[in-house]
Amino acid sequence: QGPTEQEVLNRATAYGLGLGELGSHWHESGDHERGLIVGYGTPSNSAYPAALDALANTLRAVEVVRP
Repeated sequence: QGPTEQEVLNRATAYGLGLGELGSHWHESGDHERGLIVGYGTPSNSAYPAALDALANTLRAVEVVRP
């Protein structure tokens, strides 16, 4: 099952990372795949390593399991 989108977003926020979620973008209601939206903005070259670390730490913290 894995974490909910909201659990991942909450953890990302705690790491100072802004992510989006797919849940609110589905046109039809129902049971849909969960997911994250990453990359609407690009950090500066000097901030990029820290942004990737924050993303990795977020995913580790919520124990994301691949199907």
